[in-house]
Amino acid sequence: MVLKPVIKAIVSPNIEDLPDYSPEEEDNFGFLLQLLIGLENEQGMESFQIIVCTPKWFAERYAKDSFVLARNHVMVFNYDYNALIDFINLNVRNSRGESWQEIANKLSRFAYWEFENYNP
Repeated sequence: MVLKPVIKAIVSPNIEDLPDYSPEEEDNFGFLLQLLIGLENEQGMESFQIIVCTPKWFAERYAKDSFVLARNHVMVFNYDYNALIDFINLNVRNSRGESWQEIANKLSRFAYWEFENYNP
């Protein structure tokens, strides 16, 4: 049976009102986005985090001679809340699987999973 992940909540510790957010500089901003994801028609959810940022914001934070694996980042060229959420929802919907572990592993390819490095 294929299980379907869904976003149950989206929050940011940096931005109080995500839909109405307007960055001071349209081409230079970044913030943490927390996605609370669980299975469709089931209770429970786990946290996945991404940094939403512009290329300029990203470039200002890393040395020009360094190498960067930009995992857990979503690059945008302007802030369009609805387009961002549509993009994230598409990635979540495409992460279906036969177990939560399989789904979480797929999701963790683009967002940091709270249990990613957990060893019981």
